[in-house]
Amino acid sequence: MQASDSRQRIVKKWSALTVATVLVVFYFMLYEFPIFPETITDTLTVGMTSFAALTAALIATRVWRSYAPTTPPRRIWLMYGLALWGWTIAEFVFSYEYFSDGSYLFGPADIFWVGSYALFVMALYYQFGLIYRPNKVRAALAFSIANLLALVLAFIFAGWLARVNARPLDGEVLVNGFYVVGDFCVAGAALWLAFTFRDGALGRPWFGLLVFAFADLAYALLEIGGTYTRSFSDSNFLITLTDSLYFAAYLALAFGCYLHSLLLQYGPSSKK
Repeated sequence: MQASDSRQRIVKKWSALTVATVLVVFYFMLYEFPIFPETITDTLTVGMTSFAALTAALIATRVWRSYAPTTPPRRIWLMYGLALWGWTIAEFVFSYEYFSDGSYLFGPADIFWVGSYALFVMALYYQFGLIYRPNKVRAALAFSIANLLALVLAFIFAGWLARVNARPLDGEVLVNGFYVVGDFCVAGAALWLAFTFRDGALGRPWFGLLVFAFADLAYALLEIGGTYTRSFSDSNFLITLTDSLYFAAYLALAFGCYLHSLLLQYGPSSKK
């Protein structure tokens, strides 16, 4: 890489990180120090989250288009990008529901959020095949068993959530348990794979899911415990931190995808 290219890459990377950091701080300040009427603050925070998801999906699509049709990474990015588009649709469906009737609990948006995990798993499966080139039958069997174990863990975690909060094990509890376990399992597996190959070159886009895991964990504990609220007047620091972390997770996904696009544009960073 030439020196000028290296400088451009550094400037672009740090500029993107600075913008993301400023947006997260601004989002946090909207909660903690509201200077607008609650309806405007609501519109800003929900809208910022939706457009953060859209940004991640658009950058992932750009990366997908950067690969030739016959190259193996294109399949990974197709599934990964479709998953992000699924989450983007979920955010806009949630926004419509929320502004229509004030609902922010279990609803139609969860269909897109839950369904997108299948696409993340397919992206992970293709990434596993790209790195290790295993026997296809054995790989499919291993992934099937891993997915089954993850579902069992999600059910156990949801059962624990219901028990400690004296709640019935209903759809809302099951879905919240699934999100937490799904995030940790997919992100953990992807990062483990990535850091055994090219110093984590394929891991950057997955870091955001790890952030989501902690955000979803905090949200599940608050929501199932009955202490979560979207009302800014009744909010507290923990709710603010949880929602800010959720917003930051989408920006982390977008930033990870952007770093991969810089990798494709400028090549690997030179090591001295």
